[in-house]
Formats: sequence, structure tokens, C-alpha cells
Amino acid sequence: MNEYQKLDELLITSGNANLPIKERHEAFTEIYRGIEGFVRSRLIKQVNNYDDREVLAQDIYTRLWSKASQYRPQENLFPYIDKIIRNIIINYQKRHGRRWSSLNLEGIPNWENRIDSNGKFHKEYEV
Repeated sequence: MNEYQKLDELLITSGNANLPIKERHEAFTEIYRGIEGFVRSRLIKQVNNYDDREVLAQDIYTRLWSKASQYRPQENLFPYIDKIIRNIIINYQKRHGRRWSSLNLEGIPNWENRIDSNGKFHKEYEV
């Protein structure tokens, strides 16, 4: 059994309501250890703020746990997880918008005067 098949089996186990909760939690803990690096690397690429990344990571694991009973085995679990990550990031960006990092704006003289009524930089000033 390869690593992907093992993760598939663990996710199926964690979603099986007929098993004791302790066994389900243990299975999910192993999944967490197996995908943590993947989840964090995806979030680092998309979200600048550390605190927001931590909240989103918990949202991802919560969604994965809550949907485990609906999961159907695949060739590779990571595209399934990637779709969850993308959807959570899209929802996050809809709620919070894409935020400017204060470090980006500090380097632009008079940046407050270069923003149009929609909150966007004028074409000639885009970063």
C-alpha cells in the first residue's frame, strides 16, 4: 500500500460513523501529519498574514473532518485537499478582499493620493 492509498484509507476511517470516535480521531491525526506540509505551503503562497493562515488551516482541517464521511477514494488524495484549500481561500478573499501589505505601500510616496474612488491604484501607479 503506497502513501496515497494509506491517506485515502485513513480519511475513510475518520469518516466512518460506525467506528469508535477515538479510532476516528487517531486516523484523522495521521492524516493531519501527512498533509500538514502541503496545506501550509499552499496557504503561504496565497495568504500573507500568519494569523489568517493559521485560522484558514484550521478551517481546512475542520472541513476535511466534516466531509470525511462523503469522501470517495481517489487515485491521489491531494487534488481533493487542494480543492478544499482553494475554496476556503476564495471564501476568505470574498470576505476580506485582497489586502495590501503595509510593507508594499510604505515604499510608494503619497500612496493615499494615488488610489481612485474604487480603492484601486490608478493605471499609471499600479504596483
